[in-house]
Amino acid sequence: MTATGLIDITKGTLMLEGDRRTQIEGFIATGRITAYGGAGTVVVTYNGQTTTVVAIGAPEATEPSPADDATDVPRDVTLSWKPGEYADKHDVYFGTSFSDVNDASKINPLGVLAIQNQDANTYDPVGLLEFGKTYYWRIDEVNAPPTSHIVFKGDIWKFTVEPFA
Repeated sequence: MTATGLIDITKGTLMLEGDRRTQIEGFIATGRITAYGGAGTVVVTYNGQTTTVVAIGAPEATEPSPADDATDVPRDVTLSWKPGEYADKHDVYFGTSFSDVNDASKINPLGVLAIQNQDANTYDPVGLLEFGKTYYWRIDEVNAPPTSHIVFKGDIWKFTVEPFA
């Protein structure tokens, strides 16, 4: 806790006796409790006896390969990424339409949800990709228990496949 009364949670779990959700959620809403310097998320749950406060940091996948905006990518590329710190599973969205990859979800996959709840941090698209075509992809990170219901929508990355020579 800082001298101004700010609690910035980076590791561990805070457990409080009784239902303290309203009080804790008020502190979160006013910025008095944050996670990972404001980059993370604070999750508050109540099990009927204890209020649990957990910080979830670095939620999004990073370090895409191929890199964002890469060109001359081989047609048989395998996508990879660095998982978010608390990611347990990954949902992979892959397609040729930015808006479809951006707007898709598990409920409305728009034909671009390539795989869901995957363990590995790689994805091998089916078949060879088209010469000169631009592809868009997104990794949504699914938390590990006890917060596996939380999914972090990832950034949209793109690459262009090598041209036909």
